[in-house]
Amino acid sequence: MLQLWQLGFCVALTVVLLLIPAPAGLPLVAWQIFALYLGAMAGLMLRPFPEPVIFLLAIGSAGVVLSTSKEDQELLLQGILAQARQHRDALQIKHSE
Repeated sequence: MLQLWQLGFCVALTVVLLLIPAPAGLPLVAWQIFALYLGAMAGLMLRPFPEPVIFLLAIGSAGVVLSTSKEDQELLLQGILAQARQHRDALQIKHSE
């Protein structure tokens, strides 16, 4: 039951920040990224799920909130693939030692 409260807090924090208008002079996309970042950080601190699940939820949420065009979606996927390749390379180096 505690897990649900922790997850609910993370989601509520993100949604509330997304609903608040961006401060003057700050682009809307930057405000949305900030909201998603704070929600992910709250999830990492409260740990309703393991870290990989939190990161997948944050990446999926970013894909829904930030993607407005096909180019944006491709850019998001390129970032995910680059991270996966770096992780794979780090694991290969660790295993070869």
